[in-house]
Amino acid sequence: MLSVHLIDPSNFTPHYCIGLGNGLRGLGLDVHLWASDWPYDALGMYPQQFVRHDSFFKLSTALNLKQVRVKRIVKGLEYASGFIPLLRQTARNRRRTIVHSQWVVVPAVDRWIWRRLQKQGTPIFYTAHNVLPHDHKPADVQTYRWFYAHADQVIVHAPSNKAEFAELYPDLQQKVQVVRFGEFGSFLDVFPDVGRLEARNHFGFAEDDQVALFFGNIAPYKGLDLLIEAVGRVAERMPKLKLLIAGNCSDQTEIQYQNLIRQHGLEQRVVFHRRHIATELNKRYFASSDVCVLPYRSASQSMALFMAMANKQAVLVTRTGGLADTVDDGQDGLVVEPGSVDALVQGLQSFFAMDVARQAAMGARGFRKMQEEHSWPVIAGLTRDLYETHLGHQS
Repeated sequence: MLSVHLIDPSNFTPHYCIGLGNGLRGLGLDVHLWASDWPYDALGMYPQQFVRHDSFFKLSTALNLKQVRVKRIVKGLEYASGFIPLLRQTARNRRRTIVHSQWVVVPAVDRWIWRRLQKQGTPIFYTAHNVLPHDHKPADVQTYRWFYAHADQVIVHAPSNKAEFAELYPDLQQKVQVVRFGEFGSFLDVFPDVGRLEARNHFGFAEDDQVALFFGNIAPYKGLDLLIEAVGRVAERMPKLKLLIAGNCSDQTEIQYQNLIRQHGLEQRVVFHRRHIATELNKRYFASSDVCVLPYRSASQSMALFMAMANKQAVLVTRTGGLADTVDDGQDGLVVEPGSVDALVQGLQSFFAMDVARQAAMGARGFRKMQEEHSWPVIAGLTRDLYETHLGHQS
């Protein structure tokens, strides 16, 4: 039996690992997930058919450290020790074992672990959720070159990601394969539905308001500033337009966006929830809104996009990375140029000029696409085939 060890020490992509792990287990593989305790969502409510090892960051989690500097030091010291049980287990079954890593967390430690794994003959697959970090520095190009050069196979989520990889690392592009990101709907099924009117009452929206939702952690590359300016420009022409912002950010970042909201006179039009939105609250935010707007300047892919489609909601996205590869313009959403306030203005006006039935049809088409093209059994099957092909070439 093929044994697969999924590695996500910091739980950057818990839903991806659970979906893929369940899908691989359903195909008869022996699956292990090596991660850490996840304090934000009710992950225990999701069926997890694989073996889970929360071997990372036990001390820092138990101590519940508040000082960021101290917490980083403690987590850094205990990071390497979290791999020891993995190294012992993979050493017992080298011929039919794959290690599938999701992220580079501490490059110096990760390089040491990769060398140990490959010295014992364990193949390493790496999913490049981002080809380079969003806030990457020039030195990161070479840092990631080492990992891509030493990985046995690199997985990306969209053709545009593969093209980006090929431009950065043309000599390594033969290692890259595209396997789409998996759907999010299966994670919502365990929670009760929320009615539109109930959700709108919760946020203080009127039944006939036109509500645009920005969802997900807030960072400069996501273009929230552009969206706020776009809403400000169309405010007089669209008196019912409201903006719901839901996502986490630093205190300083929130102050910057709140100042921008005041600058455009949008205090009565914007509801700003600065927090991590747990999955169990996901449905309420999408039920309250008409369209999910992702005004990213750049992106590899977006979990928020898959959340929106899982909630049968139409999307307004920019033509960047995997967003444009996933959304069919005019079918399950609208696609506009990135980095342009004018493009967002046009997109908002075009969407809300549609009748409600067409808006709903867009959301329904996106939901069907998730079920048909992005189901976890499909994703797991494609991933399993890559494992088997690699092992076949080795033998």
